[in-house]
Amino acid sequence: MLKFFLASGFLALSTASWSDSRNCIAKDNVQACPNSGATILDETYPTQAFVISTQGYHTGSKTKESEDKLPADFITSIIESYAIDTPDIIVPTTSSEFQSLLKKVEENLIKANKSPEYISQRLSLIKHVENESYTWQQDYFESMISPTTGRPVLREVESYGAFSSKNKNVALIGLSGVSKECPVEIGQPLKNFKGSFGENNKTKSWGNGEMGGNIEGLPGGLCLSGNNQAQDFVSQYCGTTTQDNAVEVDVGWMTVGHVDEVIKVVPTFPKKLPNECNFTIWVASPDAGIAVLKQPEFINQPFMDLKGLTREEGAQKLNDIVNSKGGAELCRLLSNFNSDADKLKENQPKTQEAKGAQIWKFLKNLLIPKAHAGAGVIVTGVEEENCADKLENITNRQMVELMEQDPDFMLMNKLIQEKMEKNKAVMKEKLSSRLPQCKEISFIDVPDLFYGHGIAEVNGKKELAEPGNGRSLFPNPTNSVLANETMIVPQAPNQAFNSSVKESLVKQGLKTSFVNTWNYAHAGDGNMHCSSHSLTYCKPIGQK
Repeated sequence: MLKFFLASGFLALSTASWSDSRNCIAKDNVQACPNSGATILDETYPTQAFVISTQGYHTGSKTKESEDKLPADFITSIIESYAIDTPDIIVPTTSSEFQSLLKKVEENLIKANKSPEYISQRLSLIKHVENESYTWQQDYFESMISPTTGRPVLREVESYGAFSSKNKNVALIGLSGVSKECPVEIGQPLKNFKGSFGENNKTKSWGNGEMGGNIEGLPGGLCLSGNNQAQDFVSQYCGTTTQDNAVEVDVGWMTVGHVDEVIKVVPTFPKKLPNECNFTIWVASPDAGIAVLKQPEFINQPFMDLKGLTREEGAQKLNDIVNSKGGAELCRLLSNFNSDADKLKENQPKTQEAKGAQIWKFLKNLLIPKAHAGAGVIVTGVEEENCADKLENITNRQMVELMEQDPDFMLMNKLIQEKMEKNKAVMKEKLSSRLPQCKEISFIDVPDLFYGHGIAEVNGKKELAEPGNGRSLFPNPTNSVLANETMIVPQAPNQAFNSSVKESLVKQGLKTSFVNTWNYAHAGDGNMHCSSHSLTYCKPIGQK
């Protein structure tokens, strides 16, 4: 019965005309749908609706920050990014969680001195779909488009099993029915071609290959996917000329193995002619990660940015970092760190500042519990406490020295940089051929550092293992979310990283909104793009 609903719903909605949805969002200057046959859009197209998760990823017990604050801050950033033509914000969750979220968003808008009328109107744009909360809203379905209507078409990823089939169906039906003025279509599920690594890597997907974060668009009507995705799976959304449209990049060395972890299409403003050339492509870069830490204005700054935080907030931030997989890697690097400055502090007279430091240490000890089994962190309270102390006091210069003295860490990041350079070359060749009118295909290396133990030796040469376990040390900037002309970026706990990302966005004519996502998504090897979904749209081919 449900399959019949999906199929008949798709046929009924797909016959609707473009003019029927003129009231939902202004479309006069919208780009035309790709004429390549591909049905996936890149992020230079506008968004009709955002789907946001209320369920943060939790390494331990739930916290108020994970349950309410971070999703609310995310939604508030989206709301404030639009003056007009504000998209719907759809939240699949339970009724109680939805009401709690609405209250927190309202508090954020009141704090921002918005008028009661503004607050009421914007809150009305946040729509509820009753369902179980689920973190990775990017992965269990994909938002494509119908070339005849220009509207989003939602397609379930059939092989995705972490979210039950029942919940996937409830979510898709709910998403399609949220807006009567701007209906969303439901298409056929993306069929399962999942297998095992090495079985047949051309006809079988492996690892996390068949997930939404591994299905992305590139300008010119091209489709971007990872080397862990079967060709037959790609052909389901890349058109009859898949061979011409498909762009495959190497991401199998990551634990997640999704292109959205390391690559992002970013529009540029103000727009210039030709319109289809107004973009850059962000690429995760370990070289840039080391370079930004070495910048003269940051090299002697603290590695952990705790500015503007109360002592309690700072202690909680260190707690979140230390009790995560990335924190375990930082603690491993810091095990070789001895600071003379720390020894001097012990001999200093108990000034008011020194007394404050003692209180600060007490708070950290109170808030940072002993590690629990399976958390991937140091397992003795003393060692963990020392790690937090070192993490608080170490500078960028000292941390870079520790990284550069660690052959395993540097080798992995060197090999990842080489992979990303090859990925850039693959994308550039395909984009230059498809868009010859674009004089230059522009790439921006954004800072990112990785860790893991996925090094293999092949014919006497060290290479990244596939399937691999590479993970981003900090929240990865390429996993950001574009809202109008604002990029909502997962905040790194390092000022140099954030400054570099913001500088890149300013050059592209975009505003920046940082959100702390460490618990919400980063601790689970994903980020904001993984925890949300943007339903983009286009002008139907042939429409004026």
